Amino acid sequence: MEYPVGPWARERFGERAGHVCAALVGALQQALTDAQNAHKEGKSKKLFTFGSAQATRRYECIVEALKEMDGVQTIKPKGSPHELVVLDGNLIYPFRYATDSSRPIQRARVTEKKVSGLIAELFTFYGPEPQQASLFDPTDDDAEGDAAEERTPVLTRLPQGTRLALLAYASDDRSGVLNAWLGEGELGHRGRVQWLRVEQLSLTAPDSRSDEGRGHGPSGPLGPVPGPRLSGPTGPAGSAAAGPRFDDGAMPTVPLTARAPVERANTDQFPPQTERAPQEPNADDQDR
Repeated sequence: MEYPVGPWARERFGERAGHVCAALVGALQQALTDAQNAHKEGKSKKLFTFGSAQATRRYECIVEALKEMDGVQTIKPKGSPHELVVLDGNLIYPFRYATDSSRPIQRARVTEKKVSGLIAELFTFYGPEPQQASLFDPTDDDAEGDAAEERTPVLTRLPQGTRLALLAYASDDRSGVLNAWLGEGELGHRGRVQWLRVEQLSLTAPDSRSDEGRGHGPSGPLGPVPGPRLSGPTGPAGSAAAGPRFDDGAMPTVPLTARAPVERANTDQFPPQTERAPQEPNADDQDR
């Protein structure tokens, strides 16, 4: 069964779009699992360890998930401790936009803090062409030309035509990844993303383990089970091997006996019974 992808992802990553998207989701889930486990080992009610671990591991897990693919390139921007991945001309930038699933993706912000120079440059040099003029840009053509000449991208090693691909997700310390989105957009006021194209990614990949991406918390395993648990031995990758499921057995037949009309008409003498007691046949009954 192929991982479902939208037309934008198919346009950007071609025939392997399903494989790329499934790997990105798996990387986010692994990063959140590691953050949950780090929080558990820290034995603190504060979420400093969780926040720091997930912010770091998301970059590392994406690199680990995509590094074996053909044409992949990893880069480390100047002044950043994290590596970014470029695949098929797409510069993948992950960020957490919410801590619960109630916030709509249309209200996503690339950061809750002040927009850094690196983020601004990623959108400026690799984001889509602005659909409308910014209120904060100079309106004079000469001023715009001078400012453009002064700006130089930090990521000078990227090939011409590289485009920014935004990987936005919501997560918390108990359930892990709540949703994930992939698309492109402009950088708006105070870090707001003005989406041009955005598609939601399925959190359940074909043949994935049912307990991936959940981790552990103070009270035990966390998060919903994304798929049915399978019975039988596990394969080399830890996933359940092909075989019967726990609910594949034959359903027992329930014997039903219709009530006679005389019984329905005289319920005082013949009260309805929800279940008849089994009757053992006598020896002479079988001989008849």
